[in-house]
Amino acid sequence: MENNSRGKRKTVLALFGICMILVSMLGVALFALWTQNLANQIDALKQKVTTLQQDSNSTAGDYSGYSRPKFEAGVYMVFQMHNGTYEYYVPDLITTIGEQYDAELILGNASVIDGGTGLTNLNATCFSYGNATIAVGLTQLTQEATNSGFGRGAANSTAQWLNGGHYATNFTRTVTCTAAITLNAVGIQWSLAPSTDLNLYAAFALPQSTTFEVSDNLTTTWIRTANSAGN
Repeated sequence: MENNSRGKRKTVLALFGICMILVSMLGVALFALWTQNLANQIDALKQKVTTLQQDSNSTAGDYSGYSRPKFEAGVYMVFQMHNGTYEYYVPDLITTIGEQYDAELILGNASVIDGGTGLTNLNATCFSYGNATIAVGLTQLTQEATNSGFGRGAANSTAQWLNGGHYATNFTRTVTCTAAITLNAVGIQWSLAPSTDLNLYAAFALPQSTTFEVSDNLTTTWIRTANSAGN
């Protein structure tokens, strides 16, 4: 009887030992799986950081102390307002007739632009101000300002440079408000004639609808980059 009891105890102890070994092996396997998953997450995070670093260095150009624009950004705006100075980058949108403008100029068909009346200005470097919902189908701003210092006008200055290895030109215009006015959009025109239709090359929205007061300034730099991927 005693020998039989001892045999049973040995069997139980052996089974217990085997169970402990299996539990230990399972724990090691689970730990290895968790470690591998953690390593994969770390690698993915490193890849995201690398991508962000590459994106942040993807453009070139000296912008006198303020941050460089993203390559796809088209417009840099400085609002010198009665309550402070604000800087923004906003995207531009080339209109359908703006794309036609490019195509017809390359083909030498300038006479078909402006609704068949021909071009009044071969350079799309005129700024207009007003209110509109930005869309590719626009042919002029829905409501174009003609007073308050925001009438249509040519760029004050231009500058050529390399934007990420692509040729780019900055067109800059500064306007000063002479009477209170609320605006939400800017257009790039190839005609100086106020409120004329069918010469809106590009358009972009202000960061928000803005009321300008007397002596407020708006400086807009339109960055036109020529590259195979678009503007």
